[in-house]
Amino acid sequence: MHPRAPHSKSRICACLFLITGVLLWGMPTWAATRFGPDIEVQAWYRMRHTFQTDGKDRFDWVQWRNEAYVWFIYNNMVKNGRLRLLDLGWQIPFVENLAISAR
Repeated sequence: MHPRAPHSKSRICACLFLITGVLLWGMPTWAATRFGPDIEVQAWYRMRHTFQTDGKDRFDWVQWRNEAYVWFIYNNMVKNGRLRLLDLGWQIPFVENLAISAR
């Protein structure tokens, strides 16, 4: 048998930490689109990971959760006291500014 180098355990630990970091690190995918100066739609997706063990002999990597979001933002719906939605021009009393955000 060949004797192990004294720093081989530290290399193994460093590799395990690197692999764990890569598996746990999740990069979200994100996109945004504007429809004119006041309407924006954002969407993003991410995946989370975890490890599960029974404390004895099982140690499993599990894809934990997929998450997808869509966010709709409409700013300046009211301008000069009038509703700009569909260019109806309805008068909205006592409202100076209106924005809607839905997720």
